[in-house]
Amino acid sequence: MSRILIELCEPSEQGRLYYRDDRGVEDKLWVFQARQRRLMTYSVNINGGRGLLYFDANRILQDMEFGRRGRNYLVNAGLERPSTTRAADLHFVGIRDSAGDLKLPSIHTRNNGSAIQCFEIDTDVKVTTTPDNPCAKIDFGTPSQSAVFIELSEHCLACVAGDVLLGFWVRGP
Repeated sequence: MSRILIELCEPSEQGRLYYRDDRGVEDKLWVFQARQRRLMTYSVNINGGRGLLYFDANRILQDMEFGRRGRNYLVNAGLERPSTTRAADLHFVGIRDSAGDLKLPSIHTRNNGSAIQCFEIDTDVKVTTTPDNPCAKIDFGTPSQSAVFIELSEHCLACVAGDVLLGFWVRGP
């Protein structure tokens, strides 16, 4: 199974992700992004677009999108905000495949000449949401006993174990 490799760094305003209230997509997507928009240099496409992560030139996570509804989503009325250990920025390191090798990106050139390095990852994704859908826990792969939650904002937490991103807990306003 592929893994998203990250490094935890000192928290900054660039690494804070806030819920984007967008009437056009709010029923379909959870969208969290940094307040200051920056050029996206790296993207991670999870399971053919089920989830998207975008990183800037400094490899700081600045934007994420996940589908809000799904056939296989679990519903748990008792889903609560996990305890966090600390705030941090997530810096993208790369994608490691099931054989342990780093995956190479495909590179797409924009009209303005800048490039974005795109990574694809296929992994098990499990989403648990509350009945009225204001929050969700999104898990990649197999949960880890050593996982901790890192605060990206009061509405967005990242689940990590060592240098591996294992998922997110998100909540709308």
